[in-house]
Amino acid sequence: MVVCFLAPESPWWLVRNDRLEDARHSIERLSGGRSTEEISNTLAMMVHTTGVEAETTRGANYIDCFRGSDLRRTEIVCLTFMGQILSGSTFAYTPTYFFTSAGMPTAESFKLSLGAKGAAFIGTVA
Repeated sequence: MVVCFLAPESPWWLVRNDRLEDARHSIERLSGGRSTEEISNTLAMMVHTTGVEAETTRGANYIDCFRGSDLRRTEIVCLTFMGQILSGSTFAYTPTYFFTSAGMPTAESFKLSLGAKGAAFIGTVA
């Protein structure tokens, strides 16, 4: 918590909230001795990128994720995310052992673990 308290504010967040001088100060703290020109260039790039993002997403809504070129992006992201569940690594490290250690019967702990994995799968697909 102390580190979080002492950490500088995100310059991207500051730029998005039109606090450019605070963003410059944050970049200076994070830059590790960059020149003033490099810091100004970084800030200008952040302002430009934020403007491009704002223009691109103006008027967008969730249904747009399933239209045009964004549909392909949505498919790629969903398949990548589902790969976490479908890879089997979650089944290799199941909490069944811990449930049985806590005193739950083996059959019930397996059912609970399998149900949790099913819920995780459905949540991932959704």
